[in-house]
Amino acid sequence: MPELTDEDLVAVLDTGDVSVLPVVKSVLRAAEIPFVVQGDESMGVLPVGKIGVAGISSGGHGLAAIILVPRDREQEARALLTELTETEEGEGVEA
Repeated sequence: MPELTDEDLVAVLDTGDVSVLPVVKSVLRAAEIPFVVQGDESMGVLPVGKIGVAGISSGGHGLAAIILVPRDREQEARALLTELTETEEGEGVEA
């Protein structure tokens, strides 16, 4: 896979739920959609609330992970994640 730059990537998921992240990764791997996770390493840290910096969930609920995919696979990834969030009732998932 060629190296992706920031301009090539688009966010498709912002979650503060550590239980959702492995499932999302698995779904994207199964679909062979390359992805990058920002904030994955900070998910085990105590939530600190809305600060407005990278690693904080957009809803202000604490630390978050953001899944980025190549721009040309965005629609496919969003469709898969929409199915997943509907199945899981969307708890903790902001797609």
